[in-house]
Amino acid sequence: MSAVISDTSPLRVLQALDQLNLLKALYTRVVVPPAVARELGVPATHVPPLLLASLDFVQVVSPRGELPTWVRGLGRGEAEAIALALEHPGSELIVDDLEARAVSRRMGIRVTGVLGVLVAARKLRYTGPLTPQLAHVERVLNFRISAPLRSQVLRDVGEADSP
Repeated sequence: MSAVISDTSPLRVLQALDQLNLLKALYTRVVVPPAVARELGVPATHVPPLLLASLDFVQVVSPRGELPTWVRGLGRGEAEAIALALEHPGSELIVDDLEARAVSRRMGIRVTGVLGVLVAARKLRYTGPLTPQLAHVERVLNFRISAPLRSQVLRDVGEADSP
């Protein structure tokens, strides 16, 4: 696949699942804005240390100029990630925040979330069954997945939705 711009939440979820390697398998390059780097606890000029060991292709890139006013109501990481996606037509944005996803889609940005990354990886057999991974994400990380979305994700990868 191609380059992707990521917000903080998807990286944290993939790290908690020990699945950061999926980004390298699925994308040629991962870009994060400085705000995402800061949210991961490192200076904006450095690739996050926890990502560096397995993701040497992660780049921190600053958006050019001022952020558009319509993204300023979002979190700083989401706003900078959207601004970068707008500056790089054809890129894909990994973001889980519903408002940020809606804004991105209105702007014509291709959007996926951590579940989309997991589905793509599962379809390519880069990861094992998603049922236990989703359970971990919901239980341990307190990541909310609606019942219809959970069912759809599991159907998409040919797994029965079990309680």
